[in-house]
Amino acid sequence: MKTIGDYVQMLLFGGQIMQRVLAKEDDDYEEYKVLIPKIMEEGIINTDEAPVEKVKKNIDKKFLTQEGDLVIKLSSPYDCCYITKEYENMIVPSFCAIVRNYEGLFDKFYLLAYFNSRRFKHYIDIETSGLTMRLLSPGIIKRISIPEASEPAQKKIGADYLKYIEKKKTMERIINLEKKINDVIFEGLED
Repeated sequence: MKTIGDYVQMLLFGGQIMQRVLAKEDDDYEEYKVLIPKIMEEGIINTDEAPVEKVKKNIDKKFLTQEGDLVIKLSSPYDCCYITKEYENMIVPSFCAIVRNYEGLFDKFYLLAYFNSRRFKHYIDIETSGLTMRLLSPGIIKRISIPEASEPAQKKIGADYLKYIEKKKTMERIINLEKKINDVIFEGLED
């Protein structure tokens, strides 16, 4: 089985160190949302909680999300998300890694499913065992094996994972609505 690093066409690199690009008072700046790890969970991004930072103009565009990117958290639980048009131009901080140029090698949603799988996290545990801080790095990710599957199998696995994400989003909306109903009921009761 090949490792992720065996696919030389695929780019995998760490995010932007934010302290290097944060604007000071007298700097010309631009505002960007930041794709911080806490707003990513198993393929879902909650941009409502994305902080907006003032950064120096001319930030290196490679650290901005592009449609088709896969972004992996470098700390537990090592979730991964797929960047759609809606999430473009967010800064990827150094707490994450970006995967690009995998087209023609793997189906995008197959990779998303794999990077969020127990199997991938098991490999992470093996690679980070013995480390004081169990943080991933692009180098560690490149050493992890990736299962090869036929194109139809990859498409099916990816499609099934997207269905899971949609079900999860729907369940979260239902739970939030039920909580709001409960809150409204108690707001209407007299003391």
